[in-house]
Amino acid sequence: MMQRPPRFPSVAPFAVALLLSLLLGACADGERTADTAPAAGTAAPSDADGAQSAPGDIAAPAATGTVANAAALVGVRVPPYPGGLIDIVGSCIPGGEGLEHVCDYGISVLGQGDRDAGTAQGVYLVGTRNTDPAADMPVWEITDALDMPAADGYVLQIADCRVDGQPSRSVAALVRHGGEEFSTDIAWSRLYDTATGKFVEAGSAKIDCIDPGAGV
Repeated sequence: MMQRPPRFPSVAPFAVALLLSLLLGACADGERTADTAPAAGTAAPSDADGAQSAPGDIAAPAATGTVANAAALVGVRVPPYPGGLIDIVGSCIPGGEGLEHVCDYGISVLGQGDRDAGTAQGVYLVGTRNTDPAADMPVWEITDALDMPAADGYVLQIADCRVDGQPSRSVAALVRHGGEEFSTDIAWSRLYDTATGKFVEAGSAKIDCIDPGAGV
């Protein structure tokens, strides 16, 4: 009878098992590291002296929710918009002569909802500076932000008001129209000062705003 050669235990299966074990362990470590690492876009924590991260380092926008308050928007560059906010309406303010300066600055209403469906609601009024007027897709730095003003029966108008009879795109005003071409029924108004990047009161200046529906 033909005898089989003696069989010796092979080390190959053991080596493969050991290699798989090491690989699986490495993957598990990688998953634990990914789970504990901060998400991309998370603002840097404050240091031991209590210094906070710069406003421009605000985290990428969440799908819902709002930012803490209007002041938290100052210094933020948009888009993208933080806290699920959207740009509802805005207007350019020229910073100099020539087409290249038409949108050096701007006033915008930021809010939440569906702009296309007409359900968007304003939350903040912001003044902005175009960080690169020559860019195809401008990035705006918010230089001032206010809670959205409101008064019963009044609507917010920007870019189509006058200051002492002169058209000004720097005006934001709560206006109530009564059929006249220009209304002086102003409940609230601010001027965006491009020199300081802040909203300022009109003082003694007379503000009136055109009725978009007049003569229609």
